[in-house]
Amino acid sequence: MKSDDLEDKFQNRYAVKLVANIISSIIGMITVAIIPTALGPSSYGYFSYLQQFFNQVVNFFDAGTSIAFFSKISRDNSRKELFIFYSLFASVLLIGVPLFLFIVDNLLGGGVFFDNIPNQYVYLGLGLSLLMWVMRIFVSIADAYAITIPVEILRTVYKVVSILTIVYLVGYTNFDLTSYFLLQYFMILAFIIAVFIIFLKQNIIYKGILTIKVKIKIIAKEFLDYCLPIVTYSSFGIAVSIFDIWSLKNIGGIDEVGFYNLSYAIIAMILLFSSSVSPIITREFSKYIHENKYDEISAMFHRYTKMLYSITVYFAVFISFQSDSIVNIFTDERFEGAIPVLAIMSFYTIHQVYGQICGGLFYATERVKFLRNINLIGSAIGLLTTIIFLYLLDLDASIGFALKMVIWQLIHVNILIYYSVKYLRISYYDHLLHQIYSPIFFIIIVIITGFIVDFDNTIINFLVSGVIYTVLVLIFLYIFPGVFSTTREEIKAVVNKFSIKR
Repeated sequence: MKSDDLEDKFQNRYAVKLVANIISSIIGMITVAIIPTALGPSSYGYFSYLQQFFNQVVNFFDAGTSIAFFSKISRDNSRKELFIFYSLFASVLLIGVPLFLFIVDNLLGGGVFFDNIPNQYVYLGLGLSLLMWVMRIFVSIADAYAITIPVEILRTVYKVVSILTIVYLVGYTNFDLTSYFLLQYFMILAFIIAVFIIFLKQNIIYKGILTIKVKIKIIAKEFLDYCLPIVTYSSFGIAVSIFDIWSLKNIGGIDEVGFYNLSYAIIAMILLFSSSVSPIITREFSKYIHENKYDEISAMFHRYTKMLYSITVYFAVFISFQSDSIVNIFTDERFEGAIPVLAIMSFYTIHQVYGQICGGLFYATERVKFLRNINLIGSAIGLLTTIIFLYLLDLDASIGFALKMVIWQLIHVNILIYYSVKYLRISYYDHLLHQIYSPIFFIIIVIITGFIVDFDNTIINFLVSGVIYTVLVLIFLYIFPGVFSTTREEIKAVVNKFSIKR
C-alpha cells in the first residue's frame, strides 16, 4: 500500500475519532453543567474520589497487560489465541478485584480509605471502574483492527443517549448518586454488548475461536516479559496516585475532592483531542516498526506532537483565563472554590499529548524496561511534589494539588520527550523551544481578547471572547504557521480543498 494511502486512512480514522470526541466534549460540557450541581459537592466528591481510587486499583491488577495486549494485536491481527488468553486473564481480574476489596474492607478494615463514605457507594464505585476497564479494552481492540469508525459512531450514540437520560432523570425523578451509578452501569453494558456484535460481524471474534489451541505457558511468559518492567514502576506510581487522592481528601475534605475533580472533568474535554489520536499513532508506530520504517516514525512523531500540543494549548489558555466564567456557567456558588483550581489545572493538559505519544513510542518499540526507569523517577518526583504542596506549604488542598499536578507533569514528560527524540534522532531543543513559545503565543492573544471584550453578562462575555480569540488565533496562525507545525502552503491547500468541496 502506498504511503499516501496509509496517510489518508490514518487521517480518516483520526478525523472520525476526533469528531466523535468533539461530540463527546460537548456532551461532557452538558454533563458537567448538570451532574455536580444535581449531586452537590459532597456526593460529587464521593463519586470522584471512588472513581479515582478504584481506577488506580484496577490499573494495579491490570499490571500493563492491556497495553501488551493492544501492542501485540496491533502488530499481528491474526493472533486470535491472544483473545482466549486475555479473556481468561480478564475473568480472573473481574473476580479477584472485588474479592480483594471484600477482604480489605471486612477483614483488614477499610476505614482508612473509605471513612465516612456509605458502603453501597464503595461497591458501586468498584463495579463501575471494572466496567470502564472492560470498555477500554474493547475500544483498544477496535483501534488495533482499524475499525475505529463504526465503534466511534457507536460511542457517540452511547454518549448522546446517556446525556438525554441524565437530563430526564434530573428533571423528572429523585436523582441521586445511586441513580447516577446505575445509569452508568446500564449504558456501559449496552455499549460493550453492541461492540461485541460489531466484532462478530467483522469476524474479529467468531464461533470457532474457542477451538484454537492456546499455549498458555508460552503466551503467559510473553506477557510476563513485556509486563514485568511495567509492574515495577506502575506499582509505585499507583501507590503514589492513591496517596495523592487520599491526601487531598484527608487534608481538604470531600468537598475539595469535588472542586479538583470538577476542574479535571472540564479539562478532560481538552484531553479528548490528544486521546483521539494517541492510540492510532501507537498502532502506526507498531506497524512501522514491524516494517522497519523508522524515518516514517520520526516524521510522524515530530509533526503530530507539536501540532497536537499547540491545539491543546489553544484550549488550555482560554479555559484558564475564563475559569471564573466557566465555573459560574456550569455550577453554582457552592463550587466557587474550583475557580483557581481550574485556572491552574488547565495547564496540566498541555503535556498530556506528549506523554501519550512518547509512551506509545516506548511501548511500540518494546523499550518497556527503559520506560520503567523513567516512570519510577517520575513517580518519585510526584511523591516529592505532593509532600511539598499538600503538607509543607500553607495552601488550600485542591490548589496545592493542582500545582503539584502541573509541575510534576512538566518535569516527568520532558524526561520522556528527551529520551524519545534521542531515540528518533530528532532535536530536543526544537521541541523544548516549541513548548515555550507556543503557550506565550496563545497567552498574548487571550490577553488581547480580554481588552477587546468586556460584557457584563457572563455567558455573552464567554461566548464572544471565544469567537474573538479563535478569529485572532486563525489570523496569527497564517503569520506564524510554525506554532502548529504547519506551513502557509499547507494552510492554503486545506482552504482550497474546503472551498472546492463547497
